Amino acid sequence: MKRIRVLILFLLITLFFIPHTYAVDISIKFSGGRSFFNLQSINRLMDDWVVWKEKDTEAHADWTYIGGNVSELRSGFDFAAEILVAVTSRITVGIGAGYIYSELIEDKTALTIERVVGTFLDVKPIKISALPFTISGFYFFPLSSSLRLYVMGGAGTIWGKYIEREGRRLTTKDNFNYQSFQRTSGRGSIVLAGFGFEYAFEPGMRIFFEGFGRMCQISDFQGENDQEETGTLYYFEEYIQDFEIWQAKNQIKAAAPSGENYRSVQKATVDLSGLSIRIGLVIKF
Repeated sequence: MKRIRVLILFLLITLFFIPHTYAVDISIKFSGGRSFFNLQSINRLMDDWVVWKEKDTEAHADWTYIGGNVSELRSGFDFAAEILVAVTSRITVGIGAGYIYSELIEDKTALTIERVVGTFLDVKPIKISALPFTISGFYFFPLSSSLRLYVMGGAGTIWGKYIEREGRRLTTKDNFNYQSFQRTSGRGSIVLAGFGFEYAFEPGMRIFFEGFGRMCQISDFQGENDQEETGTLYYFEEYIQDFEIWQAKNQIKAAAPSGENYRSVQKATVDLSGLSIRIGLVIKF
């Protein structure tokens, strides 16, 4: 948070000392692209869920585990809109908001299990969404009359949602029956830096391509589950005595779980740190 305050102060000072002889240009910037995240803890709990399903099937002599290919959650979509103020011919500051979305849908988590009453698809879909609000600075290097290279950096705050469900359906049916779900929301900070290219193809209109790295963790998730229990979302490993395995979980608890059957207990974190690639359009007012 200290780095964010320093950056905001720097940008405010920059705006205050805009040269009086320079005509300020205001533009709006729209972009969209792909982001790659560091979601190791979520992928770990999905791996452990698969192992638990295998062990649970083995414990029932009249069940058969057929399995499936559960995907990892590694990337998502990234959209943003930003108001840009060109304080000099080379320096621009921006205030923006965005939307980040990543999801493991049912088809990406489906495991096939034959039970006595029929063949089922067991699923554990996960959704992550976030709203970042940032202040950024840009420095431009003209390459030609219409092409510019720029470097950029920014910081801000981010609000996020984490939704996890677990359900199943008969393969002969269309709709899943969800036995459990968790809906939570949290917040965190975001710091980003990168570079891009901007091309003016019409007066007052520019297209751009940019790539940047992002440090961003969302934590302190609060929410409610299917039992109408409220609390904090914790990440932990629980020892399942019947199967002699440690299973990683994200679960809403009123207090942090403790005891010999729990380890690595901490507040759950969604780590959206990683890389983003975006393209978009800048329109000058």
